[in-house]
Amino acid sequence: MTVMTSPLSGSSSLTLNFVISLSALLVSNQGDFAITQGANNAEFDALCRIIQLTKSKPAITKPDNTVTTEPNALQRLTLTVAPPEWRKLLKDGKEYRKTVPDAHKDDNVWKARWSSWITAAKESDSQEQKDATLKLAGADGITMEQKAWLRTALLPLAEEAQALQDKLATDFPPTKFSAVDTAQETLKAAVYDAAVGSDSALNAEKLFKAGSIANIQDACEGEGEFHPTSTVVASILCLCAKGSSGIEGACVSRQTYSQTWSTIKTDHQSAWNEIQNHCNQPGPAKFPASKLEEIMNRIKRQLHTDGTNAYLWSFLQTNCDGNSGNGICVKYTNGHGTATAIYAMPWIAKIMTLAGQLPQAEQDGAAAAAIAATIAKLKQTAYTLAVAAKSTTGQHTTIVQASPTETDKQKDEKEKQKKQCEIIKQKEECKEDCKWDSTTENTGDHCKVDGEELTKQGKYGTSGPSAGYIAVNPKSSKPVKRKNKYIKQGQKAVCEWIDFVDGTGKLSKPDCRSSSIL
Repeated sequence: MTVMTSPLSGSSSLTLNFVISLSALLVSNQGDFAITQGANNAEFDALCRIIQLTKSKPAITKPDNTVTTEPNALQRLTLTVAPPEWRKLLKDGKEYRKTVPDAHKDDNVWKARWSSWITAAKESDSQEQKDATLKLAGADGITMEQKAWLRTALLPLAEEAQALQDKLATDFPPTKFSAVDTAQETLKAAVYDAAVGSDSALNAEKLFKAGSIANIQDACEGEGEFHPTSTVVASILCLCAKGSSGIEGACVSRQTYSQTWSTIKTDHQSAWNEIQNHCNQPGPAKFPASKLEEIMNRIKRQLHTDGTNAYLWSFLQTNCDGNSGNGICVKYTNGHGTATAIYAMPWIAKIMTLAGQLPQAEQDGAAAAAIAATIAKLKQTAYTLAVAAKSTTGQHTTIVQASPTETDKQKDEKEKQKKQCEIIKQKEECKEDCKWDSTTENTGDHCKVDGEELTKQGKYGTSGPSAGYIAVNPKSSKPVKRKNKYIKQGQKAVCEWIDFVDGTGKLSKPDCRSSSIL
């Protein structure tokens, strides 16, 4: 047994290893016999399946990364229940800012989310828009306290939905599905050597690769990329058309041909017209990604060899010259031991490549659909919480904007850190929150505050929609000072007033606790 591995295959499951089993398929000299009607029917049927697929499309769902309905809806709802102070951060006077405010210009979260926040703000700007947003979510008429509760619950959902939308755009760009978009054109190129080819308008100049063909043997024998039978239609003509010494109905029993194929270019269309009537059955509207692999595996099993060359039926002896006593077939010179003698044939190479690409596109489409479903579920969860907010009572968080003096304190703290760094004169001592700005000197005035590191750690300002807010005790109306001196990247600068803890029970008095969802 000889195994030839294709260098052109795009799939581990489809290398189109044209496995030639000499014990079962080795052709002996059968000169005493003649090819009969219907002898090439199986091969004809397999090739016709490819032609039928030119009228179908892959059953692969591509993600539409331009649709951001769910993430936008979540952002609108979150912003609608946010305190007015938060919306003011998005504006420069009466107009919405085009860029991130200077105070947050180095914050990666703000930079990544800014455009979606602005879009949501513009879509929920008027009171009418706000009312419509709340009504759509089932939260119309909720109180300020209920809005605060709802916003706390919505923040992580909105962030997760936006992150998943970003993942869709990054991991599943349109280029991943280009093979799906061009599948019909690729199949038509393999069948007709024209992306807009059709059965009724064959281009005789392109069906066969060779510029001029003297006879059927010249048309139907060759090797690799230079094989003259460069299209599916050309292959069918070699297997089915009646030559001067051939038979009628090699592919379809009891068929009478009025046209004798001499390989003259003007004969191609008339010969094909009689054959394609038996091939042009309607195909499915959609075909699975595995369909091409299935067809090519059928063709693989129909190949046979004489120990040197490979043949696509029916070969008895000598040549594929259309003679019923020799061969009505396609011959792949050196196809028994040379992989490219078969794989590099233009129509086979095109279909093998596509057959390898479609399963991967199908997997990507399914993965993208799962992400889209998760986003939709997050939106539904948000709307469920919105309805629940109407019946929420008891202690809840009230969110207010932090006073400007907090920003001033941060600036003062940064200035103190700057001075602490500048006191250091030795490179080895210039470490935490500082950086050495010289690559040649180990001593001197080179220890500077590492502003980039401080921003990354979140020591001077927080990140995300909850940035700049603190919790207020609903009983005393006094702000609660956070225990954490600094809020690191990803943490929320808020806490929740609770009076009950799962597993512990009712607290002796309400306590403001941090939460992963704040």
